[in-house]
Formats: sequence, C-alpha cells, structure tokens
Amino acid sequence: MNRKNSAIQAPGRLARMFSLLVVLAFLVSAVPQPALAAANLATCGKTYTVVAGDTLSSIAAKYNTTVQVLADLNDLKEPYVLSVGQKICLPAGATTTSSSSSSSSSKKLDFNVARSGTRLQVDVAGGPKKANYRVTVGTDRRTKTGWTRIGKIHVSDSKGTGYFGLPQNLRKETSYIMCLKNMVSNDMLCKRIKQ
Repeated sequence: MNRKNSAIQAPGRLARMFSLLVVLAFLVSAVPQPALAAANLATCGKTYTVVAGDTLSSIAAKYNTTVQVLADLNDLKEPYVLSVGQKICLPAGATTTSSSSSSSSSKKLDFNVARSGTRLQVDVAGGPKKANYRVTVGTDRRTKTGWTRIGKIHVSDSKGTGYFGLPQNLRKETSYIMCLKNMVSNDMLCKRIKQ
C-alpha cells in the first residue's frame, strides 16, 4: 500500500516542483536585469569628451547635474577615474552653466609624479589656493579594494609638493593609478602613472 501511495504522490510532487520552477522563472524575469548599458543609451541626451584636468564633479557642475547622476548613468564606481578622450554620457536635457569657463580653466588641477627608488615626489599645480588633497594609489579604477592612502598635500598659491613612500604592493607593477581628492569639495583628479 505504501508503494501505491508513493507512486501516486510522485507525480504530484513533480507537478508542484515544476510549478515552483515556473513561478521562480517568472519572478526572475520580472526583476530588472543589468541591461544598464542599453538603458543608459536611451537616456543619454548627449556625450561629453573628457579633457585633461576634468573631474566628474567639474563635468557635473558644468552641465547642471550631480556626480551621482553621472556615475549612475555611466556605471562608474569610486574612485571616479576618467581618461582623456573618454566619452561621458550626459543626462537628457543637460545644459551647460552660464558661468564663464575662462576663469575656471586657469585653475585646473594637474600633478606630476617623479620616482626615486621607492620614494615619490608629487608636484601639484593649479586648483584652488589653500587646498588640501588626500593622495591615494591603486591598480584597478573600478573597485575600492586595493587602494592605499599614502598621505596629504597642501596647496598654497596653486602649487604644492608632497613626498611619499610607494606601497610595497605597487613597487613591481608596471603602472598604477594615483588620485588627488580635494578634502573639502571632493573634486578628484586621477592619473595612470607608468613606471
């Protein structure tokens, strides 16, 4: 009698399992999938080509939007590393600010790195006067892991120099990324440094 009951119950179990799988498949298909690139193309009003000295926050300010909107639209993760020539998708309806760009272009932040053994000399030019920058280095611009804060640089009269030790994990790398982040405005400039 037990064999008959189990034989009768087996198709019922199969039917329930099949129904459960169908329901799960339906639920998974209803969840938005990471088709972000296609969605971004649909909402991309126009594009902006990155030039030397650009930061995500300077682009956001120029086009009356926020860093978070640009980061989400372009699928960027902190630290927001931009490359010269990179195309940035702008939100639909983005317009430039009416402020003059000539005054801000004279204050574009830039920096150069010289290496002597395991020591780095970072020379900063441009940017606002009396600013403090946090200096970090890492290898992968898409993740937060693997980044090391190596110090701070104070810029007075649009110039500053800092001396830092290169972290052990980067000494044998062929290149790494260095970022300077303004400790007040959170503007950030990152460069790939080739060794």
